Amino acid sequence: MEVPAGWNVTDGGDYVSGVHSLDDEHTFLTAAIIDSEAIVESSGGTWPATTAEVTRAFWALLEQAEVGTFERSARMVGGAERSWGTHEDGPMWHLVVPTGATSGIGVEIRAPNDSWETHVDEIFASVRTP
Repeated sequence: MEVPAGWNVTDGGDYVSGVHSLDDEHTFLTAAIIDSEAIVESSGGTWPATTAEVTRAFWALLEQAEVGTFERSARMVGGAERSWGTHEDGPMWHLVVPTGATSGIGVEIRAPNDSWETHVDEIFASVRTP
């Protein structure tokens, strides 16, 4: 995954997290290997599930916790699922890239407004599976 200039990213080994220097209190970036089956089952769904269902289950967990709201999702070339919504502090974008039968890469980006979507586009387009 590549991030545009200005993002201060920390590599935690099995995850990456960061904030942007222009607004380090209201920007958030994280990427990690996810357990798709656990996400679906934690939200009350059943496995097996499609990538779109994993995405919706992720948002359902945020909605159950009353910290996020799902707006829409779209399938991307290669089978990934990109979604849009809101988090309690503003717009949020999420990407699920399947990597195995029950695993995937999850990338979450939050920002204070929709003008950050160009960063989201660039980051999501650069995500590659191991």
